[in-house]
Formats: sequence, structure tokens, C-alpha cells
Amino acid sequence: LRYTLRAEPSGYHQLAYRSNYLGFKTAFRAGTRVEFLLYSNIRVDLNMNGITCRMYPRDLRFPTDPDGIKRFVEKYFAATKEELNLESLEPSIRNQVDSGVAAIGMTKEQVFLALGYPSHINETFAVADELTREQIFEANTWVYRFNEILWIPTWYVYKFDKDGQLVQRIP
Repeated sequence: LRYTLRAEPSGYHQLAYRSNYLGFKTAFRAGTRVEFLLYSNIRVDLNMNGITCRMYPRDLRFPTDPDGIKRFVEKYFAATKEELNLESLEPSIRNQVDSGVAAIGMTKEQVFLALGYPSHINETFAVADELTREQIFEANTWVYRFNEILWIPTWYVYKFDKDGQLVQRIP
């Protein structure tokens, strides 16, 4: 798993989205081994540490063509744990990443490890599901859903400076 995934219990499985709702509790740490159980355009079932997690699309359905599946897997999952370079993080940063917390001063990569992909980026509010990892990392404003009550979302906005350091979180 490329990032800390948040989920909520839902019967015999955990319910998650590819762009984390920050209101959910941290469920699986970055680097968790993942086994695919089912992949479709409306749901991806994963086995993580013996727990089934169902991932649902939020803004766009999951791609089902071979190239789209490959892009999805490469975007959200690392081939090896070493690729994530988690061991190089300072212990305090690693603890925050494992807890799903982004702190002022973190790099984009560290925020990503802690929070996952944003749901939208920049002032244009571009849907991140449509973007590559590189396009998301070029943006200096990342927007995450906190939760939705009656389908009205609450948002958290993370702003980075020109050097890619987190400088502000709203609210």
C-alpha cells in the first residue's frame, strides 16, 4: 500500500475510498502488504493483514481496460515496501505517517504517505482520480474530504510552498 489508508468498519469488512475521507480512522499503514481479491469498475476488494477492505470509487469508476488497471495499481500500490523508503523517515515523522497525520513542515511525499491522494487539487478543484501521481505532486494545494453529512462534504485544504513543504492546513 502506497499510503496510509483510512477505513470504517462495515459488517465483515472495512469500507474505504481511494481518496481518503479524513473523518475515517487510520486502518492500514503505508507499506501494508495487499492481496487483490476482486477488481471491478465499482469495487476493489483487498486483503490486508487478514482483513477484507472494500474500496469504492468516489468521483470516477475504476478503470477496467488493461492499461487503466495497470495505471491504477501503479498509482495506489507499490511493487515493494522498499520502494516507499519508509525506513529513511525520522522516527517522529514515521510515527505521524503511521498515524495518518500530516504536520506543518512535512514534504509532499510525507503528507502523501500519511493522508493518501487528495480528492481534488488546486483552486480549479480538479478531480485527482483523473490525474497522474506526477500531476498531483505538481500542485501546491491538495483538498481532502473530511466527511459527508447528507451528501454535503466538509473539506480540509493543505497548502504547500514552492519547495513542496506543507505550510498551511484549512481548517
